[in-house]
Amino acid sequence: MNATKTFGLAGIGLLAAASVTFAADESVGITALAERLIELRSEVETLNDELDSKQQQHKNRLNALAQRQAGLESELQSKQLQLKKIVKSLDEKRAEVAAQNEASKELVPVVESVGRRIKAYVDSGLPFQLEDRRAGPDDLVKDVAEDEMTAPRALNRMWSLLEDEFRIAKENGLFRQEVVVEGTAQLSDVLRLGSIMMFFRTPEQTFGVARRQGDGWVYEVASGAEEKLIDELFKNFEKQVRTGFFELPNGIEGSPR
Repeated sequence: MNATKTFGLAGIGLLAAASVTFAADESVGITALAERLIELRSEVETLNDELDSKQQQHKNRLNALAQRQAGLESELQSKQLQLKKIVKSLDEKRAEVAAQNEASKELVPVVESVGRRIKAYVDSGLPFQLEDRRAGPDDLVKDVAEDEMTAPRALNRMWSLLEDEFRIAKENGLFRQEVVVEGTAQLSDVLRLGSIMMFFRTPEQTFGVARRQGDGWVYEVASGAEEKLIDELFKNFEKQVRTGFFELPNGIEGSPR
């Protein structure tokens, strides 16, 4: 009888202990769940803040792009208006030039004649920057023919070209231009003495002189004593020694070598 009572009390004690343990576990689980919910809520709020920030950045970028587009459209309209004004001004200028050329059409053949004479003079001299010097008169004649320039103004420009030729005839100097040496075109140093002689030095240190051959010119390679004289001349010019007595190879057209 006593044993039964003891067992009953022990069972009640176990149930009470189990209830306390379960209650404790349940309390721990609720606390952990609450903490997790707080973490999740914090994460959600953080993500919402980031989303709001991204949306605001995107909105700001769209506004900036819209402002830029508006600015570019305004600039484009301004440029188009400027272009229309320029085209109109150019058309008016051409009409004015055409009217002036009509009034002074007797000068147009003079422009053409002077252009031909300048080109003939250029062709008769040293082969110095021939392409540019030939192009000058041709461009002026073309501008007059296309009513881009009046004949009187073209004649003034022709005189400037003649002054350039006078200057070339008087000056000595070192320049760079393309020369054709033994069939190969090379950008080389050229040393021109007025309109009398012109020597060359290729990048490979080949020296020579420009000589008339028939109706054209050849770049003749020098050797021996002539090569040394040309080399020395280049060195003196590079040292700015351009006055005094210099011994030179004979590069004058029509003279014996």
